[in-house]
Parts: sequence; C-alpha cells; structure tokens
Amino acid sequence: MAAPGVEFGTKTPISRKGIEPTQVKSIKLISDLDDGAANDSTRTIKEKSGIVFGKTYTFKVDSYTNGDPKDVNLVKWAVSYTDRETGKLYENVLKDVSTGDEINITFNDANGCGNNLEIKAYINDVDNEGKLTLFKHNRFRFFDRKTLKTEIQQRINTGKDIDQGQSSMCAIALIGHFMAIQNPTEYEKVILDLHRKGEAIITSTQYKIKLDSDDHLIEMKDSDVKYPKNSYGGKMSYADYIYLFSIKDFLNGIFDYDPDGPGAGGFVEGGTGLTFPNEVEKMMKNILGYKDVKNETNLITSKWANAKDSANELSQLLADGYSIGLLITAENFQHNNKATFSIPNHWVGLKTITIDEQGGKIILTLFTWGDINKVWTVLYDPFEDGYFGFVAGK
Repeated sequence: MAAPGVEFGTKTPISRKGIEPTQVKSIKLISDLDDGAANDSTRTIKEKSGIVFGKTYTFKVDSYTNGDPKDVNLVKWAVSYTDRETGKLYENVLKDVSTGDEINITFNDANGCGNNLEIKAYINDVDNEGKLTLFKHNRFRFFDRKTLKTEIQQRINTGKDIDQGQSSMCAIALIGHFMAIQNPTEYEKVILDLHRKGEAIITSTQYKIKLDSDDHLIEMKDSDVKYPKNSYGGKMSYADYIYLFSIKDFLNGIFDYDPDGPGAGGFVEGGTGLTFPNEVEKMMKNILGYKDVKNETNLITSKWANAKDSANELSQLLADGYSIGLLITAENFQHNNKATFSIPNHWVGLKTITIDEQGGKIILTLFTWGDINKVWTVLYDPFEDGYFGFVAGK
C-alpha cells in the first residue's frame, strides 16, 4: 500500500512502433513521508506531507501497460523539478543511472528543497510514463515560509526587531541589524536560502555559510520547550532564529551552538554563543562586505583612560560613515552603574553619541535587544570601567 496521502502517478499508454511495447503505468512510494510546515502562514505542521533532505526513500513500480517487461532492468528512474523561485528546470538530478522495478533514492540535492519533485520510472519515454509528484521540505522544515517572509519584511530597511532574547547572539544580531538596513536584498536572500537549502552565499564576497550535517538546529519546532524566546517573552521569530543561530553555528569550528531554551544564557549556550572581536571583524568583512574595518578592542582591561576622548573618537567614526559595534559591560551602560566585575559581555550598535561635559555624562543611542533607538546615559566613571572598545567598518 502507498503511504497515506500519496497518490499513484499514472499515464495513458502510448503505442510506439518498433520499441518495447511495455511501459511503466504507475509507481508508488513504499516509505512513509515526513512531517513539515504547510507554508501557508498558518504555522500548521502537516503530517506525512513531504520528503526530507538527506533521507532515503523506497519507490516501486506499481503497474505496467501491456504486461510485465521482459527484464525489469529495462526500467530506469529519474527525478526532475522546476525551481519555484527561479523557474529553472532541473532534469534528472539523480547522480547515478538507476534501473529495476524498485529503487532507494537518497535526496541529497539541497537546491531541490522547497520544490515539488517529479519521481519518474520509465522504459521508453521519461516524460510520459510512471510519475509521482512529492514535495521536498525546506531544510528548516517546521518553519512556515510565508510567515518567515513576513518577518523578514518587518526587519528590512530599519533593522528593528532583530532580537536575540536571552541568548548570547548579540554580536550576530549586530551584524544582522546593519545588513538589514544597508543591504536588505542580501539580508532577505541569506535567510531564505538558509531556510530552504541550509546554505547561503554572500554575493559581494562569495562567502559561504552552511549548516553542518547533524541537524541539531533544523529539527526544532517553535512548540518545543527548548525553543528560545525574544526579549519580551514571546517566541523568537523564525527570521532571527535562522540568521543568528545558523551563522554562529557555522563560525564555531569545533562545538555546535546549542540554543538551550527560553531562558538561554546557560553555561553551554553562553560558551558556544560567545563571539570575540576578531569574529565580529571577520563578519564585517565577509558578510557585510566592508573594505575598511577597524578593531580597537581589549578583552582583559577596559578602555578606561578617558571617557571624553573615547566618545569623541566614536563620534568622528560615525561622522566618517563607519558602522560601529561597541563591546561593553552591559550593567555599566544599561544601569549607569559600575559592575562588581567589569567583563565584556555585550555587543551593541552605536547610532549616536554626545558628551555632556558639565554633567560628566555620555549619552548614547544604540541598537540592542531589537530596539534601534535605545538611549543610555552613562557617567564617565561607569563608561570608562565598562567600555572595552569597538569594531567599526564601512
């Protein structure tokens, strides 16, 4: 019997003089299909609705016209699809010539994800014999693509709402913020390609971001207990989950990034999510495509020498057109208070900076936690104690 919801593919027999009279009439799927998003903006998970990248499925000829063939090895198999986003036809994407009345196909073509595939079995005519059309799930198969596209549009041109919640993704969020407002077309393309294919290439630099093979990120559903939250208690958006976690996991050369649940910030998440200044520098070059990048950071001691001079330096960089990420101790800046131990633990995007010399204060407008207009007023002393420098690029 065919798997639930799978229809047999049938064709009307075609009489062709001088060739094998038997043709494949219909084929069926022996394996079960897998669950995945309906991709209709409802966030519904449809059971047994498609095939999954990297998984092997068994197909079998169900019936022939004009009796059985004299040799089942006359039956050949092919897989084709038309890319629904580009309109390009991909014919016979199977790497090996496969014959016989039963076949195991492993679907390793990442580009085929998110498309309707035509699985074909034939003796004479590849286009007019047995055919079965099945949907191949996106790599992030439980994330609704229509919802994802809406979320991307909400972030484009403003960078607003890119929100890592309690996770340690502030540095990646910073890169996403600048990308969304400076190169929205590329920002959209990166997220949609990662969602569909599990890989994306930055057009300007040819830098490739690719998911690893263990599937620990793509099997997450937003209904799972471990699914992370944003800074306001709601579920992290699909757009932010894909962008932040895919890039960070790719940057980690040894350890997987582990999004450890709504609270996040645990030992494992914090350790695997930590992003150093040299990584921010590389992302500015490779992902944002900046040609001129300055990395002026300390990790052991803060830039405590002079708050006024630091603020003037940052103001001049903004005037010169640089995008700036500040490395800070969050408590010092957020609460205008010296922390017991000043360690760099947060990246923010600097929008404006002014000096109140009479009050001994620095006023900063920042991007942080999904807010593009966060205003923090910091006295010189907490500023000097909690400011660990900047990475800036243009």
